[in-house]
Amino acid sequence: MIRYFFILIYLTGQLPLHAQKNNYVDGLIITSENDTITCLVQKRNWKKQPKEIKVKAGNKDTVVIPLAIKKFIIPSLDLEYKSKLIRTANYVDIFQEATILKEPEYNPEQFLYLKLLYKGSYNLYLYLDRLDRKHFFVESPGIFIEIYSHYYLELGDSRRIYDQPVTVLEKQFEFTLKGLMAACRTLFTIIENIAFVEEQLIRVFKMYDQCVGLKTEE
Repeated sequence: MIRYFFILIYLTGQLPLHAQKNNYVDGLIITSENDTITCLVQKRNWKKQPKEIKVKAGNKDTVVIPLAIKKFIIPSLDLEYKSKLIRTANYVDIFQEATILKEPEYNPEQFLYLKLLYKGSYNLYLYLDRLDRKHFFVESPGIFIEIYSHYYLELGDSRRIYDQPVTVLEKQFEFTLKGLMAACRTLFTIIENIAFVEEQLIRVFKMYDQCVGLKTEE
């Protein structure tokens, strides 16, 4: 059924799509077969996580879920979303909510739209879960991994009644980025001191590409 939908989109794609409706914007869909289809994508608040998108080709509106395509792009907004089957980590990002789990549990696998934040030697993606908690993923050939920081309780020796649990911040992202960026060890101190936020992660990825000689667009 999905395949027939894209055949329809392709055939109607020759219609005057540039005569945009007020609530649509020009977009591109990359199918599972790597075909590029021109369409109109309904405007929305892109700061919120899209579970699906509505596209128009000709007079037909169709809802497109992540399972159905490889990615979609909105050039005028410099937006790109990749469809990916992933398991998100239920990391703890609030000090007071730390548990005894040193590593977070994971959600079941599902296809989701991930927003491309940076493209280079390593691509950086963002997914917002239902709690608006940010999940960052790093991609390169053969690698697709979530990076995170996670609060957990380190228990004392139960034989010593005065030992109290200590809350520890597990900076998994720091260890992972150092491993991926071992070719540029001068970045290690920066990685150790960045906050785990979008802007500073992008900055490190840019610095890595500059370090290894890959030119990036500002």
